Amino acid sequence: MNYLFEISWEVCNKVGGIYTVISSKSKYAKKICKNYFFIGPYFNNKDFSEEEPPEEFRKIFESLTEKKIKIHYGRWGSIDSYAILIDFKELMREKNYIKTVLWEYFKVDSIRSGFEFDEPVVWAWAVGMFLGEFSKTRDKIVAQFHEWLSGAGILYLKKFNSNVATVFTTHATVLERAMASEKKIYVSGNPEDEASKRGIIDKHSLERESALNCDVFTTVSNLISESAEKIFGRKPEVLVYNGIDIRKYDFSKSRKKIEFFVKSYFYPYYYLEIKNTDFYFISGRYEILSKGIDVFVKSLGRLNKKLKEEGSKKNIIAFILIPAATKRVNDDVIKNFLLFSRINEKISDNFRLLRKKIINYVLFKKESDMSLSDEVSRSIRVFKKRGHPPLATHELIHDDAIMKFLAENGLGNREDDKVKVIYYPAYLEEGDGLLNLDYYEFTKGFDLGIFPSFYEPWGYTPLESISLGVPAIASDLSGFGDFIDGKKETGIIIANRKNKNDDEIVDQLRDEMHEYLNLKKLEKMKNKIMAENFGKKFSWKYLIENYLKAYRLAIKKKEDNL
Repeated sequence: MNYLFEISWEVCNKVGGIYTVISSKSKYAKKICKNYFFIGPYFNNKDFSEEEPPEEFRKIFESLTEKKIKIHYGRWGSIDSYAILIDFKELMREKNYIKTVLWEYFKVDSIRSGFEFDEPVVWAWAVGMFLGEFSKTRDKIVAQFHEWLSGAGILYLKKFNSNVATVFTTHATVLERAMASEKKIYVSGNPEDEASKRGIIDKHSLERESALNCDVFTTVSNLISESAEKIFGRKPEVLVYNGIDIRKYDFSKSRKKIEFFVKSYFYPYYYLEIKNTDFYFISGRYEILSKGIDVFVKSLGRLNKKLKEEGSKKNIIAFILIPAATKRVNDDVIKNFLLFSRINEKISDNFRLLRKKIINYVLFKKESDMSLSDEVSRSIRVFKKRGHPPLATHELIHDDAIMKFLAENGLGNREDDKVKVIYYPAYLEEGDGLLNLDYYEFTKGFDLGIFPSFYEPWGYTPLESISLGVPAIASDLSGFGDFIDGKKETGIIIANRKNKNDDEIVDQLRDEMHEYLNLKKLEKMKNKIMAENFGKKFSWKYLIENYLKAYRLAIKKKEDNL
């Protein structure tokens, strides 16, 4: 293999989990091919530093400019690999021609397609044009295409008989993802009819043709392999499990930041005993049914009731980290955080004076000596509030289904609630003014991650969780959960959703969380160590071999057919 190109709509463009796949994989992909490049769409990407392209690309870039394609070359953030970003805006004028070709040659049915289909199709066609030109003077080129969004590039190369070896990876079939949103699983029937009923025939037919016309078809789990064979009529040749590459994070540092935020969130309204509190979380896309958010919230409601009935002294703070449409951070939340920070800062500054006053109080019981400075006293008065903490950290733009679920299940952050909720509907970023943590640092500070998905092709969230030493609950309807089901000493609890109704899974989640809450500290520590050790097995250091197998097979197939 002389050149390896990794093509995805999510290069320098965070949309979903594939962003994590390709960015974490890059270091190891570069080891198997030194001429390794990303290809993605150009949108003035903020995580991209443009540079002069090397000589081998410059003339091709210039020639494509004449064909209404402008190409940018540079670095993707801190990733040690170069990215080729294609500006396809001018080529959008040719979208009807491109879609006509795709219909005539491959029966991609896009007559009713909209902007969300047209954009990636035109971009991927431009990717094919670039690779086609580049391959005219070079051999042993492998192009790894991810998802239907890049599929038009495969079909371009097929139509024009390019010598580029193509590998297509479907991470989740379009049809199954659409059916999962209705809480249905594809079993049988005509996939074209099912796709047409749901208005996704354009994406489905492009995905189908990408799977049928690539040199090597791959997918990310056995679950998706089985369904892909039914839907497309082609069995994936290689399973390319998603690996992970996570640096070390300091648990105590993460935990302190989360505890500080929690105190600023709840202390204005009432006292919460942090040492008797576990922190649990769920994260992912805003897919209420597919991601199991519905059963998670219901299980929290039942657990809250159970803990109250028991008179438990323990509490749970459940973070729901699901990005949604928001206006801004809730004013009270940010004010409380800033006031709490100021109070902590002022008390720290005056610690010596306070120490003297405490000594005087203890020795002589002069209550006047315990008085705080006027500034701190004013801050405390403003900080204290009536009522109860908000459920969401941000003001939401639309009527929100998660908020509705929380209300329906009696979760309102009342003082007597044993299960309290913080719904954080935004992506985490260092320096965001609230948690001030990136996602991995955030995860490291938790006791348990809960991911009871109804449909999950692989399942990065539980894998990320255990790799950071945080035990997790994973669904057996996820590729990852299915893969590890029955294995011992994993740090993973399997939520059995196969052939179970919602009521059964809700009760199981309630019971699993209840049991975990009541584990002794030493047992929880053992689970953390077990999780982290098992997570090491999914390093890209090992799993990159599956991709290498697919690339070698693609080159062999291409050479055999030339």
